[in-house]
Amino acid sequence: MELSEALKRMKKEEKDDYILVSAVAIVSGKDEVSRWALVYQNPETRNILDFYVTEEGIQKGEATKGEDEFKELEIEKVKISATRATDKAKKEISKTPISIVVSLTNNKKLIWKVSIISQDLMASTVEIDAVTGDILKKSETSIGRRA
Repeated sequence: MELSEALKRMKKEEKDDYILVSAVAIVSGKDEVSRWALVYQNPETRNILDFYVTEEGIQKGEATKGEDEFKELEIEKVKISATRATDKAKKEISKTPISIVVSLTNNKKLIWKVSIISQDLMASTVEIDAVTGDILKKSETSIGRRA
């Protein structure tokens, strides 16, 4: 399920004065996103509200107090899909993934952050501009040595 589909499903959910500030998904073994965690924030109170969107439905989390103020995701500017960002990151890493987490954030620009855990217990992160598709940053660290 792409982010656009998850957002379509969310249209009927009541979100009061909350704005979308983050979207996180885990890519399943079939290289498909089956669940999105959509994070909303009320700009006045800074309260955070999570929704979990799957093919089966939507689960609303509890509102929690947020400390930081986040920028709204400008979804209409996103040109690169989560699937395309994940495919691009996998080509950059060239290891066999066992787990992939992809998130969309908006700090100074809209960025897909693709985090890949590979079979050799390396955690690799690729940051991709969600508008242009350019790779902004790559990093890798061993999680096996930290255990």
